[in-house]
Amino acid sequence: MDHRIEPGAEVSIDGIARDFDVSPTPVREALARLESEGLVVKRPLRGYTAAPLFDAEGLRKLFEMRRILEPAAAGLAAGRMTPAAVAALVDD
Repeated sequence: MDHRIEPGAEVSIDGIARDFDVSPTPVREALARLESEGLVVKRPLRGYTAAPLFDAEGLRKLFEMRRILEPAAAGLAAGRMTPAAVAALVDD
C-alpha cells in the first residue's frame, strides 16, 4: 500500500475501469473484497472512499490480534505439512 489514493478520497469505479481497460464489474467485485478487508468504505448512493488510516488504538488492536492468530495459524499449517514439504523446507 503506497497511498496513491489518500485516506478518505473517493474511489471511482468508472475511473478505475477506464485506467485498467476493464468493465466496471471486476472493479465492483474488487472493491467489495477491499471493503470486507476494511480498506475501502462503501457509502450508500455515494460510492466508495479509501478507508482512514488506523489510529494508535486501532494499530494496537491489530497487532494484538495478529499476535494471537498468527502463531496458531502457523501451528495449524505446520501440522498439516506432508513429509515432502518438510523436506523441501529443510533443503532450502
